[in-house]
Amino acid sequence: MRRHAFPAGRLALAWVAIVWSTTIWAAPQPVELIKDINTEPLPRGSTPTALTPFDGRLYFTATSDQGRDIWSTDGTQAGTELLRDLELRSDLGGPLDPAVCGAAGDTLFLTAGDVTGYELWRSDGTAEGTFQLKDIDPRINRVRSGTFGTCIELGGRLLFGAQDEEHGSELWRSDGTEEGTVLVRDIVPGPDSGGAGFLMRSGDTAYFRARVSGSSFVTELWKSDGTEAGTVRVADINPTGNASPNFLTDIGGTLYFAANEGDGPELWRTDGTEEGTVKFDIDPAGFGSNPQNMLDVDGMVYFDAQSGTDPRGLWRHDPATGLSERVSERWPNVGLSAASRRMAYFDGAVYFPSDDGIHGDELWRYVIATGATELIDIFDGGSSFPRELTVIGDSLFFVASGQVLGRDLWRVAAGSASASRIELNPGGFSSPFGLTSFQGDLFCAASDAEDGYELWRVGPNGTSRSKIVVAPDATHPARPRPGIVVDGILYFSANDGLVDPEDGTPQNRELWKSDGSGTGTVLVADLHPEGGSNPREMVTLGGSIYFTADDGSAGRELWKHDPGDGSTTRVTDLNPGGGSAFEPFSSYGYALTPANGLLFLRARDASGEGLWSHDPAGGLTERVLESPVQEMAELSGVLYFVTQGELWSHDPDGGATLQVSEINPAGSSDPRTLTAFEGMLYFSADDGTVGRELWRHDPLAGVTERLTAINPNGSAIQIPRVDSRTGQATPFASLGDALIFSANDGDTGWEPWRYDITHGMAEPVADLNPEANSFPRLFKRLGGALLFFAGNAEQGEMLWKLSSPGAEPELVVDPDPRDNSSRAADQARVVGDRLYFTAPRSFFLLQNDLWRSDGTAEGTEAVEIEPGRPLGISNLIDLDGRLLFNVERFSRPGELYGFADEEDERTVRIDIKPRTSTNCLHIDGEGVVPVAVLGGPDFDVDLVDIPSLRFEGLGVGTCCGGKLNCRKKKVDEDAYLDLACQFTDDLDRWTGSAPTGNLSGALADGTRFRGSDALCLVD
Repeated sequence: MRRHAFPAGRLALAWVAIVWSTTIWAAPQPVELIKDINTEPLPRGSTPTALTPFDGRLYFTATSDQGRDIWSTDGTQAGTELLRDLELRSDLGGPLDPAVCGAAGDTLFLTAGDVTGYELWRSDGTAEGTFQLKDIDPRINRVRSGTFGTCIELGGRLLFGAQDEEHGSELWRSDGTEEGTVLVRDIVPGPDSGGAGFLMRSGDTAYFRARVSGSSFVTELWKSDGTEAGTVRVADINPTGNASPNFLTDIGGTLYFAANEGDGPELWRTDGTEEGTVKFDIDPAGFGSNPQNMLDVDGMVYFDAQSGTDPRGLWRHDPATGLSERVSERWPNVGLSAASRRMAYFDGAVYFPSDDGIHGDELWRYVIATGATELIDIFDGGSSFPRELTVIGDSLFFVASGQVLGRDLWRVAAGSASASRIELNPGGFSSPFGLTSFQGDLFCAASDAEDGYELWRVGPNGTSRSKIVVAPDATHPARPRPGIVVDGILYFSANDGLVDPEDGTPQNRELWKSDGSGTGTVLVADLHPEGGSNPREMVTLGGSIYFTADDGSAGRELWKHDPGDGSTTRVTDLNPGGGSAFEPFSSYGYALTPANGLLFLRARDASGEGLWSHDPAGGLTERVLESPVQEMAELSGVLYFVTQGELWSHDPDGGATLQVSEINPAGSSDPRTLTAFEGMLYFSADDGTVGRELWRHDPLAGVTERLTAINPNGSAIQIPRVDSRTGQATPFASLGDALIFSANDGDTGWEPWRYDITHGMAEPVADLNPEANSFPRLFKRLGGALLFFAGNAEQGEMLWKLSSPGAEPELVVDPDPRDNSSRAADQARVVGDRLYFTAPRSFFLLQNDLWRSDGTAEGTEAVEIEPGRPLGISNLIDLDGRLLFNVERFSRPGELYGFADEEDERTVRIDIKPRTSTNCLHIDGEGVVPVAVLGGPDFDVDLVDIPSLRFEGLGVGTCCGGKLNCRKKKVDEDAYLDLACQFTDDLDRWTGSAPTGNLSGALADGTRFRGSDALCLVD
């Protein structure tokens, strides 16, 4: 029996994958903002992370309308400022947030990604003094092409892990100069990686673990003084296996760590010599005590471990005697990251989170003087999950949950045996993280209802609190949700962010419509001016649009919009008195289904849930069935639905409501994913004996039968996750005379299967992942073929094509060529003759690339919309053959966009290398490309949106403190001002001897323009 999951470690590999293959990019596509629906600033927050004190200031990463950059603060609002706009690239893949790496001497070291890749930067605290230190790995389009891993200071220099093509991942050092940034030692010679990591300084020595060979993950303990000769292996702890040194901790100038000599992980210490590397065997008769979470308490080592059959507990090691003893049966919770700070020494006690099986995950303390272990129960009856234990002065701060939902900042005062909540967000939860000590105060990121996630400062006694808003102008996304297209008009819901001018209350999410133009995108109706009606579940019937909404008085009820007269009215109030007839989120699909001229509703009144019908002609709404209903589907004018665990039908003509069949006489067959195809109703169900399989109901013959018995030992058919954006799931797809779906036969795992309707036979399409499961999903018909996504063990999820039911699937493209990459597509929609889908770009930024495919490898490409800018693309919409989509960006998040009509672009004059005649550029040259946009009587360069300018995909360079390098001056001989700009030099993308250089951009009102000029390329 094979495993029914991707191989273990797949996700971890996706996070550390280094090598990227070439991605095929389409030329940058001009997009246009359809409508700036939300023009007002509302809470989103800058989300400060990686708080790092340096030279009297606190540095951190935060988001503003310029993107995600490094900021610093002196602890006041006025003293909080952007260090420099780093203009990071978003097409390098992987985690590209800039971050503070460490400090050495008077230099702050950063890691950031720009045109050269993810590399090492330095800063002296000024914008002018912040720049890339060295291009360690000249290759680009790579995950962290230069630096990664831990950074520590040693002897006034920075030690860090980095990789290049020649040496792989190894130990490097930097003194803050380019020439002083060098490889320390190539531990595994050649391009294989030693993988220096887990750096820890103890005394005047840096310790770390590294591989013993490039092809193995077997690691040993190494040390370094920052020189090649002084970088050596400390000891061969496990000559026949993996020592895997872990939890490296400095205790009074001596390094303690966990390592495996061959009999399981035990406690070790070293003075840096082989003979001084000693094991303390806590569990000599077992499989290792697995010590974790070492903590220095006045020279004593506290940690958690297990010995023999005794329960795991808190231990103490005395360096003077070498003796170890268990001091408490409680122990810090395992499975947390080091950043969670599992233990802290405060006020004579060791504090740690633990779960005793009775009180939940709560805060405990071991009082050293008395030997007592005491509970501090924050959430009586539940788990508070205390994390990030941080000591500042006479306070122990931490993050915990005092109720079922939400997390807040808590404090234990010296001399107290209880904890108190610090209220940063009155009436709500603040969900703080990143607790950091600076200037004697506590700094952290936390959220409130006014500004979202921002930087907070809390006094050492927990009483004085102030908020530092990094980016007060960040806008709250409108986030248009797909609705329904009727007669060439898109109806959707969106959040306009506006407030009532009289009382300041928000208007929020309402019903909008769009014809794809700015002037044609308007609010349909403001049904709930005090808070937003949140229209959902739109369907069309009889020329009207029906949906559910909450006007703030009647609860969520049925509404109707008539496009003819523009009226929007509430149809019914099924649950009077303010109660909602519809749940705000549906777990089984749409609550509204048209059938035979009637609208059927899954709704409730005061007596409970049931099935209702609404007659648009007579206006009558009446209950059909007094029973909760799950799924609904229409077939040949008859409504089919699931209730009481079985399949039922209702004939609007005859009014008959009856159970179709009793599939599971002993219980519930739970029919799911009702799908009408070729006059039949297909669905999955469980008859109680065979498991969940494929079933079919023939309405003419009145026969309901199981079509497959794919898995004799369990369920063969998955219950797909319902799409939370639309409420719909698409488990089956038709191709020719076959249904294609995902199934598990109990041996080959979840793979694509087909059911031949003509011959009544089910068989596997292919075993795309022989090692585990391929999990096929997002089946989409394109022309005469079927496209879908599925994965294998080596490459992760990819796009496949099935040309016919009997054909072998063909690989179309791997959107993310990293080994074992995870989910390849978030959404997919066929528009015209193309499949469009969004492919996740990284794990840390909410970024998606937009892709399009005609079903062939050569016709599949990533659509480059704004080179160098991180975008989040979602909610793909088909508006009569035109693709609309939602774009999240830092400067204008969450708005409705579409591809610009290039026929509407203006043509302008440009001049490459102004005032020269040859326009010759060096392909491998360094520096910039000068291009002038020429003004004239019909083109005012004052109106140019400079950040939108692209020259062959290259962005405008910077100078003078990070400003975009454009100047208004007279370039040609007429009387009009021109715009002279410097673009970053990256010309190796051109081929041929005499190409044309193209520039594109937009005016302040969104009007796009384009210009071209002949040029020559020289070596």
